[in-house]
Amino acid sequence: MKIVSIVNSQCRLGCSLASLEFKYLQYPQLIDPKFDCEEHYNKVYSSTRNPTVMSLQNHYDMSTFNIEYRLVKT
Repeated sequence: MKIVSIVNSQCRLGCSLASLEFKYLQYPQLIDPKFDCEEHYNKVYSSTRNPTVMSLQNHYDMSTFNIEYRLVKT
């Protein structure tokens, strides 16, 4: 999975206003890293979870998250 861009993001410490969260770590019931800043663009995040849940949240406005992903058959 790769974040290509985020339109109208609110880049702040803790991603408290708008964020994208990939549930790709070992324990999906816990909070995984949240992403909302340009520094997260074009980095590849891998997951062994099928399906991998993507959770989007925004508290004040509307944001657009552009994501690329690829499903690899194992």
